[in-house]
Amino acid sequence: MELAVFIAGAIVCLLGAVGVITSENPVHSALSLVGTLIGVAVLFIAQEAEFRRGVVGAADVDAPGGAHTGAQLAADALLHAVLVAVEDV
Repeated sequence: MELAVFIAGAIVCLLGAVGVITSENPVHSALSLVGTLIGVAVLFIAQEAEFRRGVVGAADVDAPGGAHTGAQLAADALLHAVLVAVEDV
């Protein structure tokens, strides 16, 4: 059972990482990043890893991922707005 969970988590991580690299749409890239971080959370939980004062869980991995995803989407929206403004000039 442990091997199946490890293989599933590893596949989710690898597919998400490939999606981040190959996706042309920034929203799809950000969602792939979230998928990768969920796979990492599964691997941490499956290994019964202890970090951050012994707390193990998806929130410890996905909270920074959510913050990064939000920042990435905000930066992409700002860049798009600047490019549209430059085209109008």
